[in-house]
Amino acid sequence: MSLALRKIAANAAKSGCTIVFINQLRFKVGVIFGNPETTSGGNALKYYSTMRLDIRARDKITETGKAEPVGCRTRVKVIKNKVSPPHESAEFDIMYGDGINAAGCVFDVAKDLDVLEARGAHYYFEGNKLAHGRENVLTYLKENPDTMARLVVATKAKLAEHRSSSSSRSGTASRSSSSLPFDDDDDLDDLLEDDEALNADLMQRLDDIDDV
Repeated sequence: MSLALRKIAANAAKSGCTIVFINQLRFKVGVIFGNPETTSGGNALKYYSTMRLDIRARDKITETGKAEPVGCRTRVKVIKNKVSPPHESAEFDIMYGDGINAAGCVFDVAKDLDVLEARGAHYYFEGNKLAHGRENVLTYLKENPDTMARLVVATKAKLAEHRSSSSSRSGTASRSSSSLPFDDDDDLDDLLEDDEALNADLMQRLDDIDDV
């Protein structure tokens, strides 16, 4: 496997080709502590891979009047990534025969960012009622591509605004952490809530200030 992957990796890089390997989970024997799950094929595939994704089906999606499920809720976690920060995760619907449900992805993000207004089980967009319940909203969006396009544009704009505000808060917290001690206890509390990554460093600096 190691010899084959050395040749495959070089040829794939020269030709600009992407190769996808589908593996299965196995359980290590005699593991008491830690995760006993592993993948077959040894360590060569783990080493040469640029990205490794852990894909697991969660809930089955059913429709009224149909005994068989029509899809499944899937969770994907990035285990390894050489081209972007790893350990990110995402959840989306995979519909049998159709693939990833794009309308469902847009709906979930729009709902989290408050682009879609929820009043009980009814959903509104731009002041207009879409439908009652998630599945009915997805059906409405598929039948009305113009509304779907406007929702995508509004969601992307809101997402860009959210990321911009998060980056600015992170930069402010980094600059503030170098000016300890703080003049106002409320400013310190806000900083600790905004950026959890600085909590340990801030608390250590506070302890040093108290000792002085």
